[in-house]
Parts: sequence; structure tokens; C-alpha cells
Amino acid sequence: MKLLILIAAVVLLAAAYGYPGPMMAKEGATNFELQLDIRPVKSIIRTVKTGKQIWNFSGPNKGQWVDEKGKKIESSNYSIKSPATLVIKKVTKADAGIYDYEERPEDIMTPPPGVHVDPGMRGYKLDVL
Repeated sequence: MKLLILIAAVVLLAAAYGYPGPMMAKEGATNFELQLDIRPVKSIIRTVKTGKQIWNFSGPNKGQWVDEKGKKIESSNYSIKSPATLVIKKVTKADAGIYDYEERPEDIMTPPPGVHVDPGMRGYKLDVL
């Protein structure tokens, strides 16, 4: 009984602190929303079976997935809902992976001298069933 109470407390604390746990989507689901942050971001980064891909919010590759070599990837199945929510129009097995984001440089706070801030957990693991 004590173990169940402990597990429930840990789960509630993790939820309260916004632990970015795994998310699940059914293959074929439509308009699946993956909110990565509540502030505008510089880019969305995902690591899927085919490798690392980046969705930029500015520059020549704005509004589409690009691989690490700069090759453009078919992106018509995706859109962005402001400020940092990725919308997958129709979920496929190819969408399974880790989704993260890169902060805008102006949003990165420099702590005062002598202060160290541990980075928080971010990113989501998307499993497609």
C-alpha cells in the first residue's frame, strides 16, 4: 500500500512540474498537436528513424523539415500553430521519434556570476501505435 502511495505521489509531482513524458498517437490520427513550448522558439528539432531533422521559423528553409545536410524533406503533412505547436495533419509511423526545440537567443537568460542553473528536461518522445 505504501508503495502505491509513493508511486502515485511521484507521478503527481512529475505531472505538476511538467515532465515531458512520452506521448502516443494512433497511426492515421488527424490534426495531432504536439505543443513543445508556450513561447516562440527558433526551431523544432526531431530525431526520427531517418535521422535528425530541423523545422526553422526563419531563414531560407522556413516552414519545412530539413535534414542535417540541408536537404529539404517533404513537409506538406505538417503545420505550425503559434507559438510552438507542431500539427501533424495525418500521423504515420515515420513521425515516431524525439521532438525538441531550440530557444531563440534573446530568450536565453545569462545567470549572474557564481550562479549555476541546471537545465530542465525538455523534448517529447512520440510513439505511433
